[in-house]
Amino acid sequence: MKRLIILPLLLLSLSLVATKIYISPTGNDGTGDGSISTPYLTLEAAWADASAGDTIYLRGGTYEFTTRQDLIGKSGTSDNRINIWSYPGEKAIITEHATYNRTTQGQLIYVCADYLYFRDLEICNFEQTMGNRAWSALFCDSTSNSIFERIDYHHNGMSMTIRNTSDNNLILNCDFHHNYDPWGRTPFDGSSYAYGDADGLNISENPPGVTNTIRGCRFWSNADDGLDIWGNDGYVTIDRCWSWGNGYREDGTTIGGDGNGFKLGETVTLDTSVFARTIQYSIAVDNRRGGIVQNGALCRHYVYNNTVIRNGYRGIYFSSGWGEARHVITNNIAYLNTNADDFTHEGCIETTNSWQVATVTAGDFQSLGGANLGAKRQADGSLPTLTSFRLRSGSDLIDTGTDVDLKLDTYGHRIPQNGTPDIGAAEYGNYVLFYNGKQLY
Repeated sequence: MKRLIILPLLLLSLSLVATKIYISPTGNDGTGDGSISTPYLTLEAAWADASAGDTIYLRGGTYEFTTRQDLIGKSGTSDNRINIWSYPGEKAIITEHATYNRTTQGQLIYVCADYLYFRDLEICNFEQTMGNRAWSALFCDSTSNSIFERIDYHHNGMSMTIRNTSDNNLILNCDFHHNYDPWGRTPFDGSSYAYGDADGLNISENPPGVTNTIRGCRFWSNADDGLDIWGNDGYVTIDRCWSWGNGYREDGTTIGGDGNGFKLGETVTLDTSVFARTIQYSIAVDNRRGGIVQNGALCRHYVYNNTVIRNGYRGIYFSSGWGEARHVITNNIAYLNTNADDFTHEGCIETTNSWQVATVTAGDFQSLGGANLGAKRQADGSLPTLTSFRLRSGSDLIDTGTDVDLKLDTYGHRIPQNGTPDIGAAEYGNYVLFYNGKQLY
């Protein structure tokens, strides 16, 4: 009897052994077998062989795909994701071939699967062409329980998009920048809504009950908004993210699309009693229009410890015209925003924000320069540690905040440093850096 039990268990364990599948810019789908010595060329070929627990390794170099890469029809599991990673020490760059046909194929990579893990990929130069609509280079349709880490998404015609019933995804330490749609909407000749759809990241059309988290990400120089949460009735958490310089065309000065750093709406069915957004320890500076903007999201919001500076219209913008939800707005800095630093309504619960407790001046900061926000990330992918928008010794914004039970500031430093939280995204003090809950130094 014991032998009869052991044999099936042995067979099961053998079936669960993870496989490594390789693709390379010099590979071949016809003659390759997915091994490291004879790799495939395309993601689709590797995907056909992949099962839960397997890793698809992309060798370094540029992949010019001639057809859309469909990652559909299978999923990983909670214990065994399907990993899609650059090979260690190498960088895979994914773009289109000159023969790619947008009319018949649309997105460059189309994903409809669960329990995936994308890491260390550069996805770029899938630009809008005259006569064709703008398509996302990475479109995730009803994709759940997945991780997108250290993705560099740039110079595409449309945002990276996560849509429909996509739930419980983590977008971690990714960069979204320089995405433009110069030819706009129909007839795609620049005459209709040019530069109006190219956000950095778009998480949209999610139903109530789903959740998605964006952590440690940066959004800059996108034609429309940095982050756009449009038509989304799910819960979205934005944690330790930076968004700047959005809303301009390629030259960086000509008006493009809306130009908000963090656009939090609209919602479709939610009412003003439901909490469905959190944005915390994030920075929005130098955007063409707003910094943190409700934009028709009728739900309630938690807005904690953000720094919002020099945006071209309003800094923190929650209007009664978008419903009188009792948003919780605590420990935020708003400074030098053109129309208003804070534009909120009487129903908001506002506590120890800069406009309530102090007169903000340039002298409160070590630096107000935004040029180095795009500096190289740390080796683990976490945000660079800068002096920009940090408080200076002696600022009356130090130790004047309210404890909202958060542990790490925008740089991953422990909170509080001196007994009481500070106001804004960066805690002043003797810094101890944490990453994913582990002390680094």
